[in-house]
Amino acid sequence: GVTKIEVAANGVVMCSNVDTSSMTCSWSVPKKGSTDLTVTVTAWDAAGNAGSQQIQVTVVTGQP
Repeated sequence: GVTKIEVAANGVVMCSNVDTSSMTCSWSVPKKGSTDLTVTVTAWDAAGNAGSQQIQVTVVTGQP
């Protein structure tokens, strides 16, 4: 099973040692404008094997 999860946005680790039962990670984005993010989630098992997945996200804030 998964023992550790790390979440990065544009290569910057935003959350590490994420609780594997809730898998929740949150961080702040700019208050206005549009921000493009590459979010990468990496998971490890007890043997140290890792796997990762990326998605592209555009966050738009402060728009009328």
